Amino acid sequence: MTITRVISEHAAKDEVSRRHFIENAERIVFEAVAEQLRSDGSLKALQSIEAQEEAFENTFSRGWAETREWSARVIEIRAWQKPVLETIQASGRNWLPADIDPSVGETLGRIPDHDVEGMLKAVRSALENALPAVVHETAGEFPATELIAEALERRLEIMKEKHLAGGNDAEPVLPISHDNFFELTFREQPVERQSARDNALPDGVLRPLQYHQRQALNWQIECWRKGLPGILNADEQGLGKTLQTLAFLTWLTEVMRFDPKWAAPILIVAPTSLLRNWEDEIGKHLKPDIWGKPVRLYGAHLVPFKTNGVSGQDIQDGEARLDFGALMDAKGPKLAVTTYQTLANYAVSFAETRFAAIVYDEIQNLKNPATLRSTAARATHADFKIGLTGTPVENKTQDLWAIMDQLVPGALGSLVDFKDLYDTPTAERIRGLNAAVFTRHGDIPR
Repeated sequence: MTITRVISEHAAKDEVSRRHFIENAERIVFEAVAEQLRSDGSLKALQSIEAQEEAFENTFSRGWAETREWSARVIEIRAWQKPVLETIQASGRNWLPADIDPSVGETLGRIPDHDVEGMLKAVRSALENALPAVVHETAGEFPATELIAEALERRLEIMKEKHLAGGNDAEPVLPISHDNFFELTFREQPVERQSARDNALPDGVLRPLQYHQRQALNWQIECWRKGLPGILNADEQGLGKTLQTLAFLTWLTEVMRFDPKWAAPILIVAPTSLLRNWEDEIGKHLKPDIWGKPVRLYGAHLVPFKTNGVSGQDIQDGEARLDFGALMDAKGPKLAVTTYQTLANYAVSFAETRFAAIVYDEIQNLKNPATLRSTAARATHADFKIGLTGTPVENKTQDLWAIMDQLVPGALGSLVDFKDLYDTPTAERIRGLNAAVFTRHGDIPR
């Protein structure tokens, strides 16, 4: 029994049992670790009581340090089954990115399902070796680009989810959270954050902000200070959402240097095709000494973070396979970038890591709440979450509910109640929805 499983099992019990666990957590977890070491034979070679006690202490200290921070939303780690939302299902997902060339999309669509994973590997290999194109024996030739890789990743994920929904024995194992689908079971309340750092634009930002960008920075800082769990920046394309976000993250990094209690790494989750764009924007707009080069947490770049040379993915059995301890060092917290698919594949590792902020770029990728990636995102543990999108509603008003429930859980009630109110978008209802999302209530910014 791992420490993570002990925590998740107690989190699923009744209120009295949960309170007892909170009050006696270290003792309960220590006893569970000791019992596990005895049962799996790890102590057979240790003859002395002193050596056994040292083994207990070392194992407990390593694990407890990694898992003492855990999102309050997470209930347990268990096999995931695709939720049946029936009439409250959010709008579907097209696996082809909106900006892909139609002719290329047709070529990719001709690839049989059983060849998709192999072609994704071929594209990845071509990118690593700077080859311009990949050829499928029947579908034809298509360019080897990050956008193509993203499309194939999305198609592969949808295929896996359809297969799982049909009854596959190898069900993925993820951290399962309060989902707020049928009733409101989790709502995150604001808790004000104090910092001596003023709102001035950090010196590390090389480019002066335009008026609306400066206003956006002040708004993000105010939301952070007021203790909101997250925000949605839905500016139209071209208004500088990336720069606004980087300016805030730079400000937050300075806060962490003033006050170590806020110190934790920063994570950016984005479609594969946009990861390099984030790296380019960081290099263009910020001084290089803020975080150094962004840490890549996807593909082959994950190898150095694997614990004890283990293979596979968390999703196979619910065991954390990545150790993100290196994201904090003597210089302070680092900034990392990953993909939505990697977040799903290593959901336990990401959920066990506290982040100062998580940015979900193109957060409409989470507009369907009944997917692996949405389940993984709900379990992440961040002091502050930022969603970026120019299209918060693509097909149905339920898209907005799914996005907001990731960032500010419970703010729009349950999905069932939201659907009853806003599924048919009359002018009056849309005004009510606008007020719920964008109107300031008291001193809490929107």
